[in-house]
Parts: sequence; structure tokens; C-alpha cells
Amino acid sequence: MKGSDLMEMSEKEKAVLTIIPTGSEKPIKGAMICEKTGLSKRVMQETIANLITKHHAKIGAIRKGKETGYYIVQNKADLEMALRPLRAQVRRMEERINILESEK
Repeated sequence: MKGSDLMEMSEKEKAVLTIIPTGSEKPIKGAMICEKTGLSKRVMQETIANLITKHHAKIGAIRKGKETGYYIVQNKADLEMALRPLRAQVRRMEERINILESEK
């Protein structure tokens, strides 16, 4: 991220971004982000979504397994780890949409 991006962030966004570790080896759990920032789970999730969509922060998440949590994407392996569950979620959502839109 560029320095100008940091200037455009809210204090809440900066607080969340600064505690997310780089690389997928030691992701930080959402509960720990909430504890360290004082944010509710919902606000923390919205803040991370804003960091990604508004500020283009490369934040990935590990959703399953022992080491779940958020991390800053550092390499292709981190990126693939972040994209795989998102793609699966999109497929499941498309299936639901198709069923709801079907005439049966």
C-alpha cells in the first residue's frame, strides 16, 4: 500500500491494519483483533471488508483448520489460500440464486 492510502484511512482502519500480520504462517484471529481494537465482531468484519475494497489492502483469511485468522498476503501461496474459500463461497451462492430463480 502507498503512504497516501494510509492517510485516507480512518483511525479504526489503521488500527485493524497495523495488527494484521504479514504472511499466512501466523494469522490473527478475529476475536484477537476485536480484543486489541475494542471493535465488535461485526464492525471488525466491516472494517476488514472496507480495507480490502476501498483501500485495496491484500488481506486474506484462513477459514478452516487449527490456524484460522487474517493475514496480509505476501506471496502466491498466501493469495491462493485466500482465494480458494472465496471462490467456493461464490459457487455456493450462485447455486442458491439459481435454485431461487428456478420456476420449480
